[in-house]
Amino acid sequence: QTIAIPGHVRLEWEITALEEITSGNTPPVLRFGGPDAASGQGPLGVRSALTAAVSTPVEVTVWAADDGVRKSRAAQRPARFGLVWSKYGGPGDVTFSNATPAVDETGKATTTATFSEPGTYVIRALGHDGGLIDYEDVTVVVTR
Repeated sequence: QTIAIPGHVRLEWEITALEEITSGNTPPVLRFGGPDAASGQGPLGVRSALTAAVSTPVEVTVWAADDGVRKSRAAQRPARFGLVWSKYGGPGDVTFSNATPAVDETGKATTTATFSEPGTYVIRALGHDGGLIDYEDVTVVVTR
């Protein structure tokens, strides 16, 4: 059985997860380990690892930056750049002291994560700019 999916090679039909072709907007850039640490975008971006103990808050910090590019229809509105932490995987619950920490003038955003039971977790930092998103994961090994 043949299945056909029509496509176009015209530039205005190009789809990319790392740039809005019409505005030039790119997703936020996230870093772990400091403002000058390696950065990445997309699924093959940077990763980080931590260890923690059950019921003991562990500090998680990410540095985030955005290009500030917005679509022309949003040019008069304030930039909507932010960060959200969430549990991506793991055996128990994860509680963040602030799941949407403010990004300060240096790009730093810090919160704490508390884990309900031992195991290996993945927590995700998702940066957004009102148009595009990028995420990076932290693997946390939690012991008793």
